[in-house]
This record gives sequence, structure tokens and C-alpha cells, in this order.
Amino acid sequence: MVAAACDGCCNRGVDDQLGFLANQSLPRKTDFNATVKQRIGDPIVSVEKLLGAINNGAETPETVEWRTVLVVGEYIDAETVEAVNRAQGGYSGKDPLTPIRLADNQLLLINRGFIPLAKEIGPAPSGQVQIIGRVRAPEVRRRFRISDPTQGELAEVSNIDLERLNKQMPSELAPIFVEVLESKPADSPVCLKLRLLRCRRARI
Repeated sequence: MVAAACDGCCNRGVDDQLGFLANQSLPRKTDFNATVKQRIGDPIVSVEKLLGAINNGAETPETVEWRTVLVVGEYIDAETVEAVNRAQGGYSGKDPLTPIRLADNQLLLINRGFIPLAKEIGPAPSGQVQIIGRVRAPEVRRRFRISDPTQGELAEVSNIDLERLNKQMPSELAPIFVEVLESKPADSPVCLKLRLLRCRRARI
């Protein structure tokens, strides 16, 4: 079971990365760190449970962000979009974003990892996939980042804007997306697990 294999993996390096951020200065960053650490430490739940709470108004994408979830479904590889202008570990690259179809037929966008520019994105795993992942709220356009076109089918995006990407999906996208921590079967080895620190830096 992926959840068992992942036991402890979601907290690996979290203290070090959040400690680095706390040393950056502002008190609000310390508050942010405490929130992230708490949510990462919460029990793993099914993504359907969190989506249900969002749908009934008990939660929002922002209040469940950083929670760890179990996702079971099948990728729709043909709908993969690349999030470009990404960086991790000193390298520039891209993140493959592939929707996965859940049991209730809703689509959930999965960020499969970071791929350096020199590498090619391979196909997503076929058949039923089990993922342990980290919940993220939709990205908003950040200062100095270009806007994505409002019309047409996008093969690349600068912002993981779920409302925009929903326009080109075969059925409705969930209002959150998930970053892969563990996958069964495994994805391509060129997909590197997204670092928590990189994700935080991208939103400052």
C-alpha cells in the first residue's frame, strides 16, 4: 500500500526546510511555517474527503492546502500540460501537470514532479494509480510572471490556474491540485519529487 510505504516520507526534511524559511525574517513566515508543519503532520486522508468538505463549504482550497492525501484513479495522459519557468535545486525546468480521473468521474490535476530542461517528459503511468500527495491551492499570477492566454488550448502554462485549465479539460477539474510524493506504479525517473522549500519560494 502506498500509504504504508510513505509513512514518515511526508515529513522528511520538513523541519530543515521550514527552519531555513523561519531564518529569512518576518513573523508571518514563522506563522506560515507552523501552519504548514501542522497540516503536513495531519493524518493522510482520501482526496475525496477533502473535496467533499470543500463542496459543502466546511473547507476551502486554502484551508486544506499542504494536507497529505491518498489519490486513486487513472491518468488522462493526452491532457498533460507543462508548467514552465520552474526551478529547483539550482536548475531550470518544468512540471508535467496531468489530470487523473477519480471514481466519481471528477478530474483532479496532478503535478507529477520537476523535470530539468534537458530532460523529456515521459508518459504518465497507465491503468489505476495510487498516489500519496500534497494538496495545493490554485496559483495566482505573481509579480513579474507573464499571464497565460485566456482563450485557446494551452500546452504550456506559467501559472497553475485551475479555472483557466478547466476550460480545456474533458470534464470538471477539482478546485485543488496535488503534488506527487509517492506513486504506485512509479512515474518516470526523470520526474523529481517537488521540494517543499521550492514551492514556498515560488509563492513569496
